Amino acid sequence: MIELILKDLKAAKFEVVIVGDFNTDMSRTTLRTAALHNFLSKNNLKLFDLTRDQKIRYTFNKLNTKSWIDHVVSASDNKNIKNVEIQSCDTNKSDHNGITLEYTMEISDKHRKTNKANRPLKATINWNNLEERLNFQKRVKDGMIKQESLFEALEKEKSTEKDKLLCTSFLNEISSVLINSTIRTKNESNEKKKRKRRFGDPKFKSWLDKDVQIIHNKMTEYYIKYKESGFSTKEKADYNNAKREFRVKKRLNTKLKRDRSLRNLNGLFRVDKISFWKKIKSMSNKKQIIDIDINEIRDDYYKQFNERIS
Repeated sequence: MIELILKDLKAAKFEVVIVGDFNTDMSRTTLRTAALHNFLSKNNLKLFDLTRDQKIRYTFNKLNTKSWIDHVVSASDNKNIKNVEIQSCDTNKSDHNGITLEYTMEISDKHRKTNKANRPLKATINWNNLEERLNFQKRVKDGMIKQESLFEALEKEKSTEKDKLLCTSFLNEISSVLINSTIRTKNESNEKKKRKRRFGDPKFKSWLDKDVQIIHNKMTEYYIKYKESGFSTKEKADYNNAKREFRVKKRLNTKLKRDRSLRNLNGLFRVDKISFWKKIKSMSNKKQIIDIDINEIRDDYYKQFNERIS
C-alpha cells in the first residue's frame, strides 16, 4: 500500500518525507530489518537519521530495553533535509524519544496556487425547451419596442458625430435587452425547477414524461404556424395530427400510471425482456379482461427501446 502511495506522490512531483516509528532497529539482524532494507533499496530511499552521528543512539527506552526504531526516510538524493537529531528530554513522558530535523522548503511552481478571478456564471437559454425559448423571445420583443424612439432618432439624425453617439447608445441598449432577457428567463426557469408544490397548487402531471414533452413542443410549434398562417387548411391539418398524437400518448401514459399490472410489466420489460414475455404469456393463459390489444403494447414497447428519438 505504501509503495503505491509513494508512486502516486512521485508521479505528481511531490517530495516525500516519512518520519515515525518503523519498529525496526537496523543494527539487528531480523526479518523486519531485511524487509525494511529491501523496501528502501527498491524505492531509492534512505534513513537520514543514520547518516549523522547521534549523541543519543536510541529512540525507544522501556524497562531497560533500548532500540533505535524511529527513523526519518526520504529519497536518497534529497538535499533539503539537514541536522537530523534524536532528542531526549526529562519532561517527555513517552517511551519514545523525539526526532528533529531541518527542512529547506522551496516553492514549487508545479504546485503553486493560482488565484484565478471568480468569473460570473454565464446565463444561457436552453433552446430545446420551447417554453424557455418563447419566454426569451417575448422579453426581447418587449424590450426592443421600448427602443423604437431611439431608433427613430437615429434615422432622423444628420450629424455624423451625433450618429456615432446614437449608434453606440443603441447597440448598448440592444445588448442590455438581450442580456437581461436571458438572465430573467433563466432565473425564472431555475425557480420553477426548485419550487416545491405548495398546498393549493395544481398537482404535477404524472403522465408527463420526456416523450410527451417532445410531442407537446411539436404540437405547440404547429399551432403557432397555424395561427400565423391565418388559420389555413394545411397548417390546421398538421396541428390536428400533432394534437391527436399528443392525446394518444397522454392516454397511454395515464393508463400505465393507473394500472398496476401494466406498471409491473413496464418495470419488468426494462430489466429483462425474456422474463417480460414469459409474464405476458402466463397472464394471457389466465382468464383476465384486457381492454387493450397485446400487439399494441408489444409494438409500443418495441418502439420505445429500439427506435431512435428524432
